[in-house]
Amino acid sequence: MVHGALRDSDRYLASARHAARLAASDALIVAPQFLAEVDRADGALYWRVEGWKGGYPALGPAPLSSFSVMDSLLARLAPEPGPDPAVVVFGNSGGGQFVNRYAAVGRGPDVLAARGLRVRLVVANPSTYLYFGRERPVPVPDAAHVNDWRYGFDHAPAYVDVNPGGAWNATSAVTSRSCWASWTTTEPRCCSR
Repeated sequence: MVHGALRDSDRYLASARHAARLAASDALIVAPQFLAEVDRADGALYWRVEGWKGGYPALGPAPLSSFSVMDSLLARLAPEPGPDPAVVVFGNSGGGQFVNRYAAVGRGPDVLAARGLRVRLVVANPSTYLYFGRERPVPVPDAAHVNDWRYGFDHAPAYVDVNPGGAWNATSAVTSRSCWASWTTTEPRCCSR
């Protein structure tokens, strides 16, 4: 369960646990908190306020990508293979942006698939999306930066750049993975710098 822009993972965790109780589920629920500079705590990773959503490296104490953190969580906490989706990575709002991009370039789902585990990625209510080319559903004024990372693949962080194939590989990853999208508006959203 990936929190939104307010980085309030405690609220997301409480809501997910409540939903699990109502469904009589004994699922392990994890809600990592991606701290920002204003949240800094001794020894804890922290990012720029927008950085964790795009897999950028932490500002301290080590330059780990937020996507690498998710890879590690999935590798350490995944259950044994079974009939149900073994792992669901859900993100809402800012967390939806994170999961949208992680679905395209994250390594964790492939590692779990090699172990026989199914992974479902659920993207809910992101205000922005990753596109696989320069085309957008609506015209973008001054489209010079329309394909910069978080909205496209130009100038992506190192975690993304080391993935061979770039956008083509990411398109294949998303179409081969179990990805779900949910939103509260039918109007297309588009961003540029």
